[in-house]
Amino acid sequence: TCAKHQREIARAVKRARILAFLPFTR
Repeated sequence: TCAKHQREIARAVKRARILAFLPFTR
């Protein structure tokens, strides 16, 4: 994958990880 796609994927993964962690922290 090119750098642009990799950057978008990294951002999506980070957001997904945060959303997944939100319920556990509560």
